[in-house]
Amino acid sequence: MSGGDNVTRENPLAHSFLLRIWRVCGFLLPPVAVLLALWRLVRGQEEAHRLGERFGRAGLARPDGRLIWMHGASIGEAAALLPIAEHMLKQDASAHVLMTSTTRASALILKRRMPPRCLHQYLPYDTPGAVRRFLKHWRPDLALWTDSEIWPHLVLSVHAAGIPMAQVGAWMSERSHRRWRRAPKTAAALLNCFSLCAPRDEGAARRLADLRGRECDGILNLKEAGAELPHDSVALAGLHAQLEGRPCWLASSTHEGEEEVLARAHARLRRRHPRLLLLLAPRRPERAAALARALSKQMERVSRGGADGEDFRLAEIQRRSEEPVLRSETSIYVIDGFGELGLFYRAVELVFLGGTLVAKGGHNPMEPARLECFVLHGKHTAAYDSMFEDLDAAGGGMEVDNEEALVFVVSRMLENARLRGEAAAAAGVFAASRGQGVVEEAARRLRALMSA
Repeated sequence: MSGGDNVTRENPLAHSFLLRIWRVCGFLLPPVAVLLALWRLVRGQEEAHRLGERFGRAGLARPDGRLIWMHGASIGEAAALLPIAEHMLKQDASAHVLMTSTTRASALILKRRMPPRCLHQYLPYDTPGAVRRFLKHWRPDLALWTDSEIWPHLVLSVHAAGIPMAQVGAWMSERSHRRWRRAPKTAAALLNCFSLCAPRDEGAARRLADLRGRECDGILNLKEAGAELPHDSVALAGLHAQLEGRPCWLASSTHEGEEEVLARAHARLRRRHPRLLLLLAPRRPERAAALARALSKQMERVSRGGADGEDFRLAEIQRRSEEPVLRSETSIYVIDGFGELGLFYRAVELVFLGGTLVAKGGHNPMEPARLECFVLHGKHTAAYDSMFEDLDAAGGGMEVDNEEALVFVVSRMLENARLRGEAAAAAGVFAASRGQGVVEEAARRLRALMSA
């Protein structure tokens, strides 16, 4: 633990006028929170029977004994906490873990992957009443947050309750750092509520240390230490049978603005590889229907344009939720279920990882690399820069920053099975070499924090 513990015992409100204003304004937020919840419910982003959790009304009873609260906003962050949860539960047979997240997708994934004695709730909205109800019910013995979310009411209330707080795998982007620098006292007051701050890389450590006014507590990258994504072995055998040796590549966790590029590249690739299949898994599966319609319109538009038209007419689109059995004439197979990437990563050797052709910062390349997939990506990798750089240097990944580069590299890999296999194996070796001891060290430091 670093030498700023005196800061954590002080009242953060005494150091920031903005926090005092936010605290007062918080009492005006509940009506806004209700409207937000209803809007998200209409859009399918909330579960109606669990809406009360957003307002701090627990959907489950608190178990007896020690309760460790772990929060990860979305799928990747929440999943990165599972190895620590499993480790700490094995070390303390009487303890329980409360997992919170903010997205519906993360809740569905956690429900499938959480170990015994692990509960899930949605994180409450950052209003005084919701936070008060949440903490009064759950009374956690430790609060562990990962990645980058900082909710002022929640942080201040947990701090005031004397609950030790830790950030492990903490993240701070350049953009967020510039914003926080406009309110340095507020940033320092909030961040110094955490007794332990262990960022996920040197860049985040430097930016967080600047805002905290003191050094961080070492590097602990949880996303390097995760387990292989799960899969159903029967479903995998069926998928292999459906592919029937067809050449294929997978584009996973894609965003708007990327799928058009991928579809054009795929159409061009089919001129050289007529049976080529693109497995397309959007980051948000609820976009699948609109995405399929948009790609169909794109194909119709190009088909009226001449030379490339035949490629697009042959590029039949199929959605997995509507037709689980892959048709032989399908060219683009849209994967729109939750928690199936572990299945499809095991079926291919060549993956394009989304969020990198557009400025989203990328997604965790270790997930496909662990399953021996050669990882292609664009240049927008700010959230995982060091991981992508190291993976590329090890021969397990490669940057393709435009359509031309994507077509060239995918075609080369499809035409050379030996090269493709070596690159996929290199990704697996790289992934196996990373993250050793991270979970054990994180758990050790968290236990010490609870005992302090």
